[in-house]
Amino acid sequence: MGKKLQEQFDLTNRQREILELVSKGCSNADIAQLLSISPNTVKTHIATILERLNVSNRTEASVFFQQHFGHHEVVEVSSSDSAPRRIMVELSVENNSPQLNQFSENFIQLLNAYEAIQVMTAHGDEKEQKLDRDQSADYQVNIQVNTSDQSKVQVVLFEATGSQRQLDKLVQELDEIEPDHLVQIVVQCYRKMLMHFVETVDDSRASPSKLLIKALTLCESISFDKQDKALTLCRVLIEQCPGWHLPYAIKASLLYRMVTLGQVKDDKDALTELAVSSKTAFSINSESSWSQLAFGYFAMLSSDLELAKKHLKASLKANPCQYKAMHFLGQVLALEGNTAEGIELYHEMLRKFPRSEADGLCYGALSVLYYCAKDFENSKQAAHRALMYQDSPKIPLLLNLISIAEIEQDQLSLATCLEELQRLDITPETIKVSLGVASKIVPPELMHDYLASLKRAGVAV
Repeated sequence: MGKKLQEQFDLTNRQREILELVSKGCSNADIAQLLSISPNTVKTHIATILERLNVSNRTEASVFFQQHFGHHEVVEVSSSDSAPRRIMVELSVENNSPQLNQFSENFIQLLNAYEAIQVMTAHGDEKEQKLDRDQSADYQVNIQVNTSDQSKVQVVLFEATGSQRQLDKLVQELDEIEPDHLVQIVVQCYRKMLMHFVETVDDSRASPSKLLIKALTLCESISFDKQDKALTLCRVLIEQCPGWHLPYAIKASLLYRMVTLGQVKDDKDALTELAVSSKTAFSINSESSWSQLAFGYFAMLSSDLELAKKHLKASLKANPCQYKAMHFLGQVLALEGNTAEGIELYHEMLRKFPRSEADGLCYGALSVLYYCAKDFENSKQAAHRALMYQDSPKIPLLLNLISIAEIEQDQLSLATCLEELQRLDITPETIKVSLGVASKIVPPELMHDYLASLKRAGVAV
């Protein structure tokens, strides 16, 4: 029925998509952000929609949508669209207060900044959803006023099954909604959703959007096995959707980590693949946070710190939740000698992303930056915190602690760390790779003293 009506009024899939968002009260700016198109394009589409539906304004168009499309199937995106769009999250607002509306707008902006998740709402009767589960929302994020206390707002994450199983609920005072805390709420909901989502994905039968979400989830981990799986998924997605920037960008992120940690068999081939992936992602969508991040990786491996800093900052501007951009921006600042600014950035990262898998990397980077500042006490504390995380890079952290113990002539700590290093059963090549990682953060003038202390401690460098 919905498809026939769409054809009757000569609406394209993109116009139908925009009409649906108009019916939900989205502004032109909202629609442009959600669909990754320019505001002028949205304006042109809406003018065409009004003309073809023979209505005079947005309100009449919204009523038309609810009457004719509101309870029918979700529109498939045409094959000409470069990025497959699948409804992943439902966002609904149950109050018209200015504070709540502002909260919702910020939430939409931050959540949508992950780009892989489209903040839209699917409507359909229960029978249709059972017949075609792949077309219905997998999760719902509801922002609503707390029914028991009107001064508070709730962010509730549901699994979109018939029973609407609640996965998470966060309550926030309306008058205390601050940007940093808002980011934390977004990140917590996002991670909770991904955790549940990835367990249900069958790679052989999943749609491109599902595979992308799974790749993004695995990419969030610092487990090498998970990152290998994510890289494989990205390569599959690039074959399926060559005009979609996200698989290229995520692949560049994975390759950068593998190259810098010595996890690839052929550095030259990996670097070439990373460069091609970064440039392709950026050429497809230069405004994307992930594309900017990917180009930042390319610039870092090209030793162009100024260019890297430019793109990493642009990535963060496009998406305040992009912790990878923040992490590597800290490295660039350290390499430029701006150690104090880098340390503050990592502390900001810990505030924004509490209890995340990124903590191990973050504390590890802080340990190195405090070392650069010759603040050995804080460097040791950060290293010990980082070692508490299962997937943290243990070899560079232990080398850092060995260097400090040798400089401070702390024989007990030195013996303990050397023993821990031996238990890891590492090879000279592994140590070489770890030192290569350190060279990406430690300014050149400090690397000489660092290596000298390791040699005095008996480490083969």
